[in-house]
Amino acid sequence: VQLKEKDYNGALVAYNKSLELVPNLAKAELRKGQVYKIKGDLDQMLASLDKAIESGMITHDRKTVTQAEKLARNTMYNSAVSSIEKKDWVKAENYLKISIEYGNQSPVAYYQLGKVYNNQKKWDIALKNILRAVELDKGEVPAKAKYFFELGNSYKAQGKNAQACDAYKKARYGAYKANAKYQIETVLKCK
Repeated sequence: VQLKEKDYNGALVAYNKSLELVPNLAKAELRKGQVYKIKGDLDQMLASLDKAIESGMITHDRKTVTQAEKLARNTMYNSAVSSIEKKDWVKAENYLKISIEYGNQSPVAYYQLGKVYNNQKKWDIALKNILRAVELDKGEVPAKAKYFFELGNSYKAQGKNAQACDAYKKARYGAYKANAKYQIETVLKCK
């Protein structure tokens, strides 16, 4: 009732009372996590979701475990995207790593993490994550143009021009076509 009326503190009190009566009530911890998300307290959200997952494993409440993991994974990914838009690379890195810890195996998550590392000039770890995105994405090369363009950026920054040329050649599709062509012909003068 409190949650529907936007009485978030009242809702937390009610969920805590439920947990006093039934200590491993995974649903109550999940609901607390949802309230903390609404309040913008990501640390408390994750703490509650971790308890929901732990309690759900103990009580065999797989549905609640799955919901808690999904809420953590998606919230942290969305927070990372917001941080990327603000060019806050440290927060974006942290949020993406947490999202992946909660089971995010989307190629886009690894691609975004690779981009974040490129922006932090952490080339080797950028390459590792972008290559993971390529591996996870089952689409054809044209659909992976953004990955290859970012790979090209990593290789170029490290002075690995042959690898950069190969990556940019695979990035010559869609929105990346003109920029990849520029890198190939003008910047790197690939053969």
